[in-house]
Amino acid sequence: MPDADRWDPTGWDQLRGIPWDLSAPRPAAGERLIGEDRLVVPLPPPEARVAPPQRRKLYIRRENVHKHGATEGCPGCTCVLENRRTTVPHTEACRARIIEAMEKNETGAERIQAYAKKRKADQERDRPKPALVSTREREMSVEDAEGRPVEPSGVEHPPPEIPEDPNEREGSSKGK
Repeated sequence: MPDADRWDPTGWDQLRGIPWDLSAPRPAAGERLIGEDRLVVPLPPPEARVAPPQRRKLYIRRENVHKHGATEGCPGCTCVLENRRTTVPHTEACRARIIEAMEKNETGAERIQAYAKKRKADQERDRPKPALVSTREREMSVEDAEGRPVEPSGVEHPPPEIPEDPNEREGSSKGK
């Protein structure tokens, strides 16, 4: 087909069907080509609120549960006793009991101190820092704004005049 005839709209009213069904009848004015359920576009999900990151609690190891005993009704201890991965957390009562027992021996106390030290460092790091520059505007002289040096006596000297002719400038070796 020649380029001149390629986009000629004559005869378009004779076209029948739709690309995915060439034998379909031409729709009447206002009739939809596709069923209502197929044109439904789901609404975008509401923006999720991002919760601030939670600090991890002291990890209760398998050896801690075996050494200090399991807590009845604690899902974390149940996983340890059944030799499964601990995918559920220990209860707060269990955690408190095991940490209290860990404080009584040397290695447990060292782990608790290391955890407390790391927790304190994380809190220091995450604490908002004070602004280094005052956000309030302050009065400033023109000299301060321009960055001109001020004499200690308070007397200002005008900048030295530099002659246009390079031969007249001091220290010029070309004109001498």
